Amino acid sequence: MKQQYTDETRVVQKPGHDAGYSPRRVKPGAFRSLGRSFLATLISLSMVLSLTPAGAIAQDPTGAAAPTEAPAAAGDSTSTAAQPDEGTTASSSDDEPAPSASDDGDKTSSSDDKTSSSKDSDDKSSSSKDSDGKSSSDKASSSKDSDDKSSSDAKKTEDATPTPTPTDAPDEDKKPAASKTATAGSVTVTVEVGEDVFAEGWTLEAKSVPADDVKDTIATVDPDAQVVTAVDLIVRDKDNNEIGLPEGKTAKVTLSGANAPSDDVAVYRLAGGASRVGTSTATANTQVFSTDTFAPTFAVAAKVAKDDASYPAATFSDSANGVTVNVEAPEGALPEGAKMVVTGVGSDDVKAAVEGAIGGEAVEIKAVDITFTDKDDNKIEPRIPVNVSMSGVSAGENQELHALHIKDGNATEVAETGAGASAATFESRDFSTYVLVKTK
Repeated sequence: MKQQYTDETRVVQKPGHDAGYSPRRVKPGAFRSLGRSFLATLISLSMVLSLTPAGAIAQDPTGAAAPTEAPAAAGDSTSTAAQPDEGTTASSSDDEPAPSASDDGDKTSSSDDKTSSSKDSDDKSSSSKDSDGKSSSDKASSSKDSDDKSSSDAKKTEDATPTPTPTDAPDEDKKPAASKTATAGSVTVTVEVGEDVFAEGWTLEAKSVPADDVKDTIATVDPDAQVVTAVDLIVRDKDNNEIGLPEGKTAKVTLSGANAPSDDVAVYRLAGGASRVGTSTATANTQVFSTDTFAPTFAVAAKVAKDDASYPAATFSDSANGVTVNVEAPEGALPEGAKMVVTGVGSDDVKAAVEGAIGGEAVEIKAVDITFTDKDDNKIEPRIPVNVSMSGVSAGENQELHALHIKDGNATEVAETGAGASAATFESRDFSTYVLVKTK
């Protein structure tokens, strides 16, 4: 078989045809052109897939990206790209000449190129899908992390919100049953009220009243009564306003420490006059009664049996440890022939009790023990309060002078003066250790 070639075409002569047979002309490299066209189409398709937005890829319920279906026109593009170039005549299956070895090689090369191109395209498509799937998964994960963080931040904010803590501030709407205690000299006063009487936060004050200020008023009601002690009771609300008992309400009052000379005692209320108060308990040391008003003053008085001895008014004076004590006893306080003895007490023996009572440090302390005896040197106490003056410690500028009574290891303040004072005065009918204290 003779093959003829020209610069323009390649002539294929099939066996069995004579020289007059006119073969079909095929341009050189037609198959290569077909392969390149197919490869270009695949590359274009791969680029389209890689540029597809991640949101366009559907996800299954597990969050993995579902593969995107290949465009239906892929086959059509391939078919179109496979058409021979203009001027090339396609042969039928019956008339196509048998390929030569060179043609086989060209076909094999073209097939290999197609396979390689298809594989590269598939790899790129797979890479694009993986990239899109990963991008979608990363976005979903990032969104979830963001939600978790927001939830965590919200919880932290919730936890950081301070929980309101209960306070001890009084509740104006609550009026519980309550009991308050105050002291006045040697007398302790306790006031008890039931519910719906005073709002929370109320306080009680007790102030000593000199017996001489009330004895004449009480004498108009009971001439034989000897005043033992007298106190003013004041109740204040949480704003420090003085208040009284509501209409129809009562309070229970207990007075202790009066130490009357007999058990024949009575309690008097003084408000524009004196009136006797009914008591549930009335002994020499304790008096209990109910009241529907806090009058300016309550007084405890006792009746003293008449005896042969007289109890004239008298004055006494004595000194010890740098302290001078002067006492004025009214009639009926001490028997005729009574004496007063003053002895010194070491300051170290009373310092702890004194500083505990005044709530601070003492600059100077002077203490004495005051005792009364009858004409036979027996220790006695005045039957009614007497007036006492103590001097020997002077308070300078920005200083204060205090007088305290110490009994059974406990200190009670009985008098307080301002700057420049050199003496303290008070009433008492209970004598033991008394102290003058100077503070800043």
